[in-house]
Amino acid sequence: MARMDLKFSRRFFQKGHYTVLLVSLGLYLFVLHPMLAQRPLLLLLLRVAFLFVLFSACYAVATDRKSFRIAVILAVLTAASSWSGTLWGLPFLHQVSSLVGIAFLFCISALLLRHVLGDEPVTLDKLFGSICVYMIFGLMWAEIYALLHQLQPGAFLFNDSLQAQLASEHPSVPGSVFHYYSFVTLTTLGYGDISPVSMGARAMASLEAIVGPLYLAILVARLVSAMGTKSTPQDS
Repeated sequence: MARMDLKFSRRFFQKGHYTVLLVSLGLYLFVLHPMLAQRPLLLLLLRVAFLFVLFSACYAVATDRKSFRIAVILAVLTAASSWSGTLWGLPFLHQVSSLVGIAFLFCISALLLRHVLGDEPVTLDKLFGSICVYMIFGLMWAEIYALLHQLQPGAFLFNDSLQAQLASEHPSVPGSVFHYYSFVTLTTLGYGDISPVSMGARAMASLEAIVGPLYLAILVARLVSAMGTKSTPQDS
């Protein structure tokens, strides 16, 4: 039994699995969340999709036991606080859920970056990991904006259509409005239909607008260029 457990552990913790995380993030952010966030009857399905994203994130950072255990603990806390906010609907639980979610996403992005910036040869799997970090940045800032909106309802100024959309979504689910605003800010598009008003919202929006272009220009561009270089047999 000990030999079987050791063999399974070595195979499971050998490397991250970024393709699963990348696909789950794409489906959750750009397909399921926009379709289901405004439908209370299908909120359970959205919760299941969110749990799959949490599992995929833990699976992706399973490069060693310590990282995996930290990710699992934070994922359980995130799921528990999220479900509690859905069941009881207390504003305090929504705020706790956002805080725990921000901590989980920050931890996952740090663990992924540790492997992406490691000394291993640049592979397509590692490039997928860098894309996952970029998407997690957008999701993490969306949670931050949702938390700021909960703590200070006037932190953002919305146009009429987005205000109506935000009001129709369940309060326990970070609105697709904030997902949209986060990625628009991360890519520095700036359509102007949402404007940060409070000092905290402006600071977070400015920080995200700085991090997004720098991440793409420095890290992802470096990884893509490194994939074209041939490694020596010793490096392989």
